[in-house]
Amino acid sequence: MQESSIVRRSISPSFVIVSIALAAGMLLTIISWLQLCSVECSEGHKYRLFGFQFEVVGAIFFITAGIVHFMSRHNSQLIFLTSLMIAGALGAELEFILMQKYKIGVWCPVCLGIASTIAIAALALGIEYAFDFKRVLKQGDKGEIMRTQWRGISTAIMFFMGLLMAFVGTTKFNPLQAAEDNLKKSIAFGNSNSNVDIYIFTDWKCPACRAIEPELEKLVEKAGGKAQIHFIDLAVHSETMNFTPYNLSFMIHNKPSYFKLRKMLEGISLKTGAPSQELIEGEMRKLGEKFVELNYADVDTGNKYFKKLEKQYSVNKTPTLVIVNSEAKKGKKLTGGSEITEANVLKSISLLQKQ
Repeated sequence: MQESSIVRRSISPSFVIVSIALAAGMLLTIISWLQLCSVECSEGHKYRLFGFQFEVVGAIFFITAGIVHFMSRHNSQLIFLTSLMIAGALGAELEFILMQKYKIGVWCPVCLGIASTIAIAALALGIEYAFDFKRVLKQGDKGEIMRTQWRGISTAIMFFMGLLMAFVGTTKFNPLQAAEDNLKKSIAFGNSNSNVDIYIFTDWKCPACRAIEPELEKLVEKAGGKAQIHFIDLAVHSETMNFTPYNLSFMIHNKPSYFKLRKMLEGISLKTGAPSQELIEGEMRKLGEKFVELNYADVDTGNKYFKKLEKQYSVNKTPTLVIVNSEAKKGKKLTGGSEITEANVLKSISLLQKQ
């Protein structure tokens, strides 16, 4: 039986063209990754493909396609795989070009260059396929004709799949939301896989909040295996804003000793409404801990995140504990020491887990 229709006995012109195109595409991807491009490129960097930077996806594609393409010299089946990969990439690049025109509104030279390398590789393989199909038709082998037609149809399907995947998977990156998501993970206690979140809203100058402080550590121990727990500063008293940078730092950098440091901060709040960094560092040294100062952006993100939660759950007094099932969109709010008890919290968690 005749060997597969597309076979390279030697290095063909199309093989060389595809090789150069893939190498050029990889080089342009590196340039984009290093942001050695024009101002217009910066707009494209604000978008992600299924949450990944385009440069990451591009690098994986060009490296993989390059390896498969190189190996196709010795395995004819890999020629077809190379064609499928390039066809899918061509479909995706078409969507990216349309996105630049109708959504971003500016043209990125580097992105257009990458699209051109894919198009050149696709054209070279397309011309090779056309010549091969013509040869097969002359031979009149129906089985070989069907196989060659199926390769063409599969490649076309892959093109539209690439177009669809790029259309569905491309979203604009929100740096504030990403920073908030990262912060939420950093300051959380308990079971990160739970669908139940507990938000504990307190104020550092609030007497009622101080009254429930001894129960909070016990509460985390009891509920930590069933829910993810977050301590939120709600600035009922303006002085609380002076304590938030330290509280955030403790949750991020001193999590194992958090309750010890929280108690320390509570003690300081009884003496002053504006603690200095020197005071905090000195008190931490007594406890064998080291203070790690957060940069302004992190503190600002934390404050915005706390305000967002305050509005989201309509919290206007402290202490307040909000228990929510993020998947079922159900929740329970407990306010004051009489409601914020271990029994009420555990009962609410059990009910919300069943939602």
